[in-house]
Amino acid sequence: MFFLVGLPRKSMKAILDIDLEKVLTNLGILESLRQGQLTCGVCGELVTEQNLRCIYPQGTEVRVCCDRPGCVEKAFSNVKRK
Repeated sequence: MFFLVGLPRKSMKAILDIDLEKVLTNLGILESLRQGQLTCGVCGELVTEQNLRCIYPQGTEVRVCCDRPGCVEKAFSNVKRK
């Protein structure tokens, strides 16, 4: 299960594995993820399909977060504050 945080409202929605590809395509980041071009918005680690944990907004950009517990918590708290 993955999390879509704060898009478009400040709420958390879960995404099932079977729906992830569609969501990533709609956000325009599927190919970037598959090409190894996305990094965690918190720690900077490369995010892959295996370690992707959440998707969240930062300003006008869509960010992704790796599965490290500290990163997930920080991403959630950053979205909650806005």
